[in-house]
Amino acid sequence: MKTITLKADSAFDSDLTRLAHTLHMTKSGVIRAAVKSYKKKVEREALARKIHESSLKVRGTMKREVRELDATAADGL
Repeated sequence: MKTITLKADSAFDSDLTRLAHTLHMTKSGVIRAAVKSYKKKVEREALARKIHESSLKVRGTMKREVRELDATAADGL
């Protein structure tokens, strides 16, 4: 494993120490778990944005299709 140095103020260190003790983990383990969880959150948010953008494109396409069908129905055929 690689070693990473993290600068933290006393409050952060105290919070991390208490959390690690509560979870029966090392400080490094808590930080690894937090980064892994944050990475998943970022990936879910990116996927949600892509789904939203795609739905907007489909919505626009469907509106055009409905207008074309309405125009066809209105031409008397």
